[in-house]
Amino acid sequence: MRRYIVVLGIIVLSLVVFVGAGRKKGGQEVEALDFYNVMDYGATGDGSTDDTAAIQAAIDAAEAATPSSGTIYFPNPAVDYQVTTITVSAFGMRLLGETALSTKIIGTGLTGSVIVMNHNQGRIEQLNIGATSARTAVSATTYSDSTPVAGNHGILYTPTLDTITQSRNYVLNVIVRGQPDDGLVMEQPEIATIDTVISKENGRFGIHLNGQTLNQGINNIIRNSRTGPTNVNTGIFIRTIFQSTITGCQVQSSTAANPQIEIRGGQDVRLINAIIVPGADVAGVGIQIRGEKHSIIGGFINRMDTPIALNTATSTTISFPYITNLTGSHANQVVSVSSDSHDNILMLGSLGRYTFVDALTAINAASTGNVIFDGGWRRIVRAEQAVAGGGTIVDNACGSVKLITTDDGGAETTSTTNTFTAPAESNNGCIMYVCNNGGADNITLDDNALFSAGADVVLTPEDCVTVGSNGSIWYQLSALEAN
Repeated sequence: MRRYIVVLGIIVLSLVVFVGAGRKKGGQEVEALDFYNVMDYGATGDGSTDDTAAIQAAIDAAEAATPSSGTIYFPNPAVDYQVTTITVSAFGMRLLGETALSTKIIGTGLTGSVIVMNHNQGRIEQLNIGATSARTAVSATTYSDSTPVAGNHGILYTPTLDTITQSRNYVLNVIVRGQPDDGLVMEQPEIATIDTVISKENGRFGIHLNGQTLNQGINNIIRNSRTGPTNVNTGIFIRTIFQSTITGCQVQSSTAANPQIEIRGGQDVRLINAIIVPGADVAGVGIQIRGEKHSIIGGFINRMDTPIALNTATSTTISFPYITNLTGSHANQVVSVSSDSHDNILMLGSLGRYTFVDALTAINAASTGNVIFDGGWRRIVRAEQAVAGGGTIVDNACGSVKLITTDDGGAETTSTTNTFTAPAESNNGCIMYVCNNGGADNITLDDNALFSAGADVVLTPEDCVTVGSNGSIWYQLSALEAN
């Protein structure tokens, strides 16, 4: 009998401990009262009543608690919650809906942001942030990119003081759409996470991280998120951010001829497996890089005039993105390198059809220290030559791509004596990937005593062939390859 009493006592004690323990938040036990249901404070979610005051009352109650923090819970509304602006000012607050598809908050104000988070470790989860048609119709604000707080956004994380960062904020499973300016903005973020966010149909940027002028923006991550379709400006805009990662994100159909993804300033931002699918031919830039030591790793870029642009970029590394275009009008160049960019390493991945060897690079002559390889691990150098009838091709692209054109717009045949520069010991081991880079005219490589091909090699536009020299004669090393 005594054994049964002891067992029963243990069970009862366990139940008391379990019920009294509450839940953990950041390793600290908190009471059940840290859960604030907005409907308990008068929110209706009927799609017509202004619920701003009721929701703000729930937030204020949580912020007045000791310690100030809590979960502001939004049950699925009958229609949606209509608000102007709700503001969170305390540490560790969490806004939580049921699902991002069904828990809808609609911004009704014609100015300001729908949700403003002013403190650290603020979380927004499972919410759908939209706008009335009147709010969506508001023209985008001409705010400085260094001060996005002036804009009218869906979600704005902004510190209360310019001298501090926004630390450990978190946005998960959120949809934001139809805002006059940006969908989601984080100012001066530090160790922030944006995970599985869809930001579309906004007047400016889809997702915007901004370190401002204090260089305060470090160790952030954006992952598994999508911007678009039809953000009017750039899908993902990163300004003055350091040591951060964007991984597994897709940018779809930014409607203006702006970079689909732009990394501006800062250092060591890693763009991993980004997918850019504008949905139509876009006369703009896929990814634009400015700053130091950034990197593009893998990914897929489609239907852009300039898939990648390095503009004031230093020590950037590009590793094997897949670049393709569905129409012959794109791309004008695969990588554009400005005069003030230098010391970059570009390892281009597979290049899909209609992305020709003549489109591999547009490197400004004043840019120095860049090393570029095409998808076949051939180093690309500035070796272009116009060939006249009876002319000789200069062997100045050993180990690389030699781009040749006709010099007068007509079909040309190279020298019957020296198709390539006369072989010498210095040519021994020279291999060139020779490509017809011009117009609509053929270039014939004459088969002769010093170029052994078995027959004349006719390069139609965009055709390439590999040739090599043993120091005494040139040989054709590959069949014709169309690019």
